[in-house]
Amino acid sequence: MGINVSLISFVPATLIRSKDVNANFAALNAATGFTGGVPTINMDAGKITSDGNGNIKMLGRLGKTVSADIIDWSNSATDTYIKAGTGGSIQFVVGAATSANAGAVAKLVASVDTTGLHILSGGFSFVTGSLSRSSFFTGNAPGSYNHGNNGVPSMLCPMQNNLGTGGPPTDCQAIGFDSPSATSAHITNEFPGNPFKCWVIAF
Repeated sequence: MGINVSLISFVPATLIRSKDVNANFAALNAATGFTGGVPTINMDAGKITSDGNGNIKMLGRLGKTVSADIIDWSNSATDTYIKAGTGGSIQFVVGAATSANAGAVAKLVASVDTTGLHILSGGFSFVTGSLSRSSFFTGNAPGSYNHGNNGVPSMLCPMQNNLGTGGPPTDCQAIGFDSPSATSAHITNEFPGNPFKCWVIAF
């Protein structure tokens, strides 16, 4: 039957010993794998089935501690809910070890919690180009600022608040940047009394 156990055979017109019967039942009870014999699965009153092509279909909900605490779609006709426990996060991992690649090293690339989506490795990849890092800082005078971009940025976009004191006319921006490094960048501001905001991005 494909359950990978060794059983004692019984021959017709030969005495059957109870210890042999018990040994066969013990071997069946200890079986840990099933490799064939049933073309499809139909369990739990038809709520768990397979189609013969390796696809399992469930009409219920998937849980670890209670029903639906991991995945739940049964309460909605169109939506699927992937859930994490209280105070936890949903984590996306690639490169996990498998039987075909036992030496693989799992890498956490993104997670979602109550504060939002966190890209932990790589970045957003578009049809053309990408956006790998984004950060933000403020200031009000020329000088070097920590940009918090965790690497050398591709671009800084400083913008003055023209309502500041001693600033330029309302239709003028006199601000720029130079010398970006992995941790800081120099902001040039011709009107030091004018506060600014700066968006920092890396492609």
